[in-house]
Amino acid sequence: MSVRRCGNEKIYRADRRSRRNVNVWEKNKLTWGFEKFSRKFKRIIQWRIFQKVLRIWSRHSKLRFKYSRKNPDIRILFARYDHGDGYYNAFDGQGKVIGHAFRPSDGGTHFDDDEFWSLSSNLTNGQIHLPSVALHETGHALGLDHVNDFMSVMSAYYSKVKMTPSPVDIGQLNDLYGKSKKVEVSTGNSKPGLPGSIPPTKEGLGQALDGCRGISDLIILQNRKKRQILHIFAGNITFRVSSHGNELATPAWTPRLYPALPGNIEAASFYKKTQAQYFFKGDKVWKYNNRKLVSGYPKTVQMHKLLEEPRASLTLTTWHSSRILIFGNRTFWEWSPWRDDTTNSSPRLISQHWMGLPDNLDSAVQWEDQYVYFFKGSKYYKVHPSRRMVLPGYPAPMPPPWLRTFCQSY
Repeated sequence: MSVRRCGNEKIYRADRRSRRNVNVWEKNKLTWGFEKFSRKFKRIIQWRIFQKVLRIWSRHSKLRFKYSRKNPDIRILFARYDHGDGYYNAFDGQGKVIGHAFRPSDGGTHFDDDEFWSLSSNLTNGQIHLPSVALHETGHALGLDHVNDFMSVMSAYYSKVKMTPSPVDIGQLNDLYGKSKKVEVSTGNSKPGLPGSIPPTKEGLGQALDGCRGISDLIILQNRKKRQILHIFAGNITFRVSSHGNELATPAWTPRLYPALPGNIEAASFYKKTQAQYFFKGDKVWKYNNRKLVSGYPKTVQMHKLLEEPRASLTLTTWHSSRILIFGNRTFWEWSPWRDDTTNSSPRLISQHWMGLPDNLDSAVQWEDQYVYFFKGSKYYKVHPSRRMVLPGYPAPMPPPWLRTFCQSY
């Protein structure tokens, strides 16, 4: 079996000693550009891909990037076989080594143009998600090392779509270049009873929310007065919203609102019967009661039970049951709040059990009207909870009516 991986551990580059080899760029404003484009995509598309992935690294650090055609710091090259890096660094056709990059201050970031590259997250047999690999290799160009966690962007082995740096990735980046000012937390304006409140900077919050396209997941809680409160997670920020779409509190930094929870969570659910809040990210699960981390958490879930990284989760309530469902790229599975583990049933394909629903969903919630709302990019899907069928007329443009007031406020 051919295992696709980054080729960095093999790299030795004696022919580039003219550029000083250090592990960190000694400046925070870097330029980037192309030495050679891929023959498989339009140039403007490739430009957009790398602009996007560098913005991801910028979002989590003090680094800033600017495109340049003249001697850029980070130089992107698509090539086949021997491309000037020496015999042991030559590419090998489809499979195995798919790319490599050189540490600062070299900046060479190379991709095997023989690979079956794809821009879509809906991958078929043999396809490789170019944006995920671009994020990984540009990480090396910034000085980041491989990590042993295969759920991380900086894992040596390619497995699936990964566009969200893990806490380990971000920790490496921050050690080299410092933390982004955009995620710094100010507690000076925190209101009593609203832990983790931060000043509502429109630019930063709007960027995280992105017109409600940046929602990573939603959960519905009840306060002591039995009033519904919607927690909306976007990036590292939690928004607290009423059922009418009005904000109930100043936006909060998620790890401060939920102590010990990392930022950029992927899936969240609230189980009413036990009053427990669950958060899923990679192979980890966090359980909270009234925003207090339950003893023994976070727990690690054996990955053979999941098959895929969680992307969204949903507490689905019908007249006869209430279940926590977790959605990956193409499959979904059930989480047992009584065993605090996956159920014994195998993961099932979304396309076979949710008629009309696409793969690679961003988030999901069952609203007060009992219908289930799934979000993906700039569209949402309204689904019958028992029949599990997308209703006629959907998908529709974001946001749904009950979120319109909130989304338009940013």
